[in-house]
Amino acid sequence: FLILVQLVDLIAQRHQAVAQVDIFHHNWVALVAVAQSYDILLKLIPLIAVVILLISVIGAVVCSRYYSKPLVSISNVAKRMATLDMTWKCEVNRQDEIGVLAASLNEIAEQLNHALASLRSANWQLKKDIEREREQEKQRVEFFTAVSHELKTPIAIIKGQLEGMI
Repeated sequence: FLILVQLVDLIAQRHQAVAQVDIFHHNWVALVAVAQSYDILLKLIPLIAVVILLISVIGAVVCSRYYSKPLVSISNVAKRMATLDMTWKCEVNRQDEIGVLAASLNEIAEQLNHALASLRSANWQLKKDIEREREQEKQRVEFFTAVSHELKTPIAIIKGQLEGMI
């Protein structure tokens, strides 16, 4: 738009220069042609501005779609990963920063999936160990209860005999 304004100013300056030359040389034909050109250009400036604005808006929409669509896809995958759903992958195949972000997110998902599987396996093993430990503790308690009962009977007999002897 600034270029158009400068162009109009340049034409106006030229118009003035031509007018001065024409005054001195009485060349009215060139002055009329420049004036007509200037008038036509002034009438076309709003149309040119609208076309430039329209092209700018279309360009902005295309660029925003180009950058926002993969980011929305990456965001959706990240939300699924936040719920520990690591089955989704980013399907963004680009070589720019957005593609690097998608590849990094895929790598993080894979590593988290392996870590999660490892933790689940370790948790299952730990539950088995705790269950085995509880079973052993139960057996220890039963053993000491039985031994205590078995020792009480002979001790009571010996105590009774000793009391009888005294």
